[in-house]
Amino acid sequence: MTARAHRSPTSTPTSGRPAPPARALLVLLLLLATALAPAATIAATTPGGDGEPRPILLRAARLIDPASGQVTEPAEVLVRDGLIELVSPKAPPPDAEVIDLGGRTLLPGLIDAHTHLTYNYDEPFRPNDLFKYGYSPTTAVAARALIGAANAKKTLAAGYTTVRDLGSWGFSDVTLDRVIEAGILPGPDIVPAGHVLTVTGGPCDQTLADIRVFDGTPEQGIADTPDEIVEAVRAQIRYGAKVVKVCMQSTFDEEELALIVETAHRKKIPVAAHVWDPEDTEAAVEAGVDSIEHLTVMDDAMLQRIKDKGIALVPTLEVMIHYPLDKLPPKLRERVVREVPIHEQTVRRAVDLGITVAAGSDAAEIPHGENVREIEALVHDAGLTPMEALRAATASAAKVLRLDDRGRIAPGLRADLIAVDGDPREDLTALRRVDFVMKAGEVFTTPSP
Repeated sequence: MTARAHRSPTSTPTSGRPAPPARALLVLLLLLATALAPAATIAATTPGGDGEPRPILLRAARLIDPASGQVTEPAEVLVRDGLIELVSPKAPPPDAEVIDLGGRTLLPGLIDAHTHLTYNYDEPFRPNDLFKYGYSPTTAVAARALIGAANAKKTLAAGYTTVRDLGSWGFSDVTLDRVIEAGILPGPDIVPAGHVLTVTGGPCDQTLADIRVFDGTPEQGIADTPDEIVEAVRAQIRYGAKVVKVCMQSTFDEEELALIVETAHRKKIPVAAHVWDPEDTEAAVEAGVDSIEHLTVMDDAMLQRIKDKGIALVPTLEVMIHYPLDKLPPKLRERVVREVPIHEQTVRRAVDLGITVAAGSDAAEIPHGENVREIEALVHDAGLTPMEALRAATASAAKVLRLDDRGRIAPGLRADLIAVDGDPREDLTALRRVDFVMKAGEVFTTPSP
């Protein structure tokens, strides 16, 4: 392949500083923080008489920890300084602030392993408007971050305290994560990917919107040579990516894929592979990626290789099953109808084999805030039990995101907790009735009196 001229690395910011788009977006988000911040957010703790934050005692009808399958009835959880201190404490501190959740069920904060917060489902813009796609190097990048701020608020309210965002524009996902982490705006913790890696003119080449805007460079994830591949991976990591996503579909050859994985792993950054055909899965597994995003037709031999290599599956089943068929061209429609039953069986077989399966909704392909539809698909379409599906959206997703401080309810872990009206083991629609959300000990949503 012929190398393209692109901006010299010497023109990029000094290492360790956020990218120029991130700095500009941070200023803009700071200005709009007051308007977007929810009035319902309440303080994590109430100061005690000595000025120290009081611990919080949560009471509920039951507690479900999908990681262990343990159910505790009734349930009490003591939270102090953003961490779970005790489960079922024998003698709660007398100064604890009590939050009585009545007949609700306590769960770990949900985790979505595949989102796109800075894009919207069915965005209300003109089809030929560059703003819709976020490709303009001027206003659209800021728009992406602002759209992401609104979607982050919806996602947190739905009970998702952590997400992995697998592809945005202009590092708007990185900026959004930093703003949320600083407490300026509400939202889940974000594990950002920055730009998706692809080749010039390949799938996920977002610079195709208008050649008058700019030609893609490794900073935007476009890489055609070994040197550009290394630069593209390093650029995403330099500007804040915590995962590298590579778009397959006949893009990179075996040596190039291996170089992507090697470069990312050298920085201890995992690689997520977007697949489309069985050949994509074969190449991704051979290269040693860390997760397969979406599904292709996989036989038992392939599933065994995936297990042996410790690769996780993020099937995004809801999108694959329920995407509006009338929006698809005839040949793709035929393929989807033919392969969906196979994908449903693949998820069940993968779980039975012991492969780590994590729930990822692929929002914005579905509306943000409706992420729970992926859990429902895992149960109703793939045949997982409610407990297995909840595990995919908590402990298993935390494992894929390499976050060992959440996804379970146990002493010493982060106090990411939600409460739902009902028991999701018996009525999965209870997950649509989230009315208590605590993230790192801070209460964002609380039931009305």
